[in-house]
Amino acid sequence: MREVLKNTAEMNMTQPPPLLAALFYRWLHEKAGGVDFYQPVRERFNRLVLDLLPELERRIDASADPVAAALRFSIAGNMIDFGINGGVTEEEVLKGIEHAFQAPFYGNIDDFRHAIRQAHKILYLADNAGEIVLDRLLIERLPKDRVVLAVRGCPVINDATMADAEAVGLTSLVKVIDNGSDVPGTAVSQCNHEFQRCFSEADLIIAKGQGNFETLSEEPGNIFFLFTVKCPVVSAEVGLPVGTQVLLYSAKPAISRQLQETGVVANSSPPQLIQLIAGLCRFPERFDPRVLAFTRLLCGPQIHILLESQPKLGCRIKQPGQPMGHVRAHRSLLPYDLINCPSRHSQLLS
Repeated sequence: MREVLKNTAEMNMTQPPPLLAALFYRWLHEKAGGVDFYQPVRERFNRLVLDLLPELERRIDASADPVAAALRFSIAGNMIDFGINGGVTEEEVLKGIEHAFQAPFYGNIDDFRHAIRQAHKILYLADNAGEIVLDRLLIERLPKDRVVLAVRGCPVINDATMADAEAVGLTSLVKVIDNGSDVPGTAVSQCNHEFQRCFSEADLIIAKGQGNFETLSEEPGNIFFLFTVKCPVVSAEVGLPVGTQVLLYSAKPAISRQLQETGVVANSSPPQLIQLIAGLCRFPERFDPRVLAFTRLLCGPQIHILLESQPKLGCRIKQPGQPMGHVRAHRSLLPYDLINCPSRHSQLLS
């Protein structure tokens, strides 16, 4: 106990939770002589969900939108997470899968579908064993020749490894690599060279689970996060209640580049305002009083927008009485098509 407390006191608590968890589980793994405590758990939940596969396939094929149905089942599987809920039962998992379509859902599936059609190299980041069986339902409906699936490089909690990918038939479906890491998320700098190469070359990344969201939300990349909100911290971060199935798009590279090019600076604003700014950055010549009026309608009078004449027309946004600062808004709440398909929103700005 003293050693646990000592190690905990020495941890850098500003790191994402999966990095802290990795330190603890490395220590535990070493003290236990390399015993993988969660191997029986991974095997049990793989078998449990594999038994459901034929029925789930039938439900997906009979649905009006098979991709959407497979997506919902895949996200529902994210509840099989022993890092957050070590007491999750088979009965709870079966119930969660059965009622996958009744769970609250946030996201734009059409944007996700469009991104898949446009992508040449798709990197799919798996999360947990058992859940990986439900990922198979979605992967089967992707262009499989363009998909690489990545699993953990070492056993950690119940996260999926290469052995799990083999056990559920994914290695015969798509190319599977391990990331060389034991972090229950994706810390790119700690992953092996092959994974880092695939990550940098991918023009679309599908990241499953809260751990991948917590470790990659600040990482450049064209990323869709698929997970179930399972704790109050993440709930506050994304502004969605615990239990919500989430499909979030990360537009960090595009929005950062646009902000630099146009001189847009913001201190604090709601997601709708940031969405509008993203569109304005692509259409600076259309920045006129009608847009100002629309933005005020969205955000209320407490947001002041000050137009300035600059070589590259931009805008500055601030709260009354607040100094100018930098943009601080969750980029995952930006819709995919606003960043990548601005023509679809030209009517908003015309």
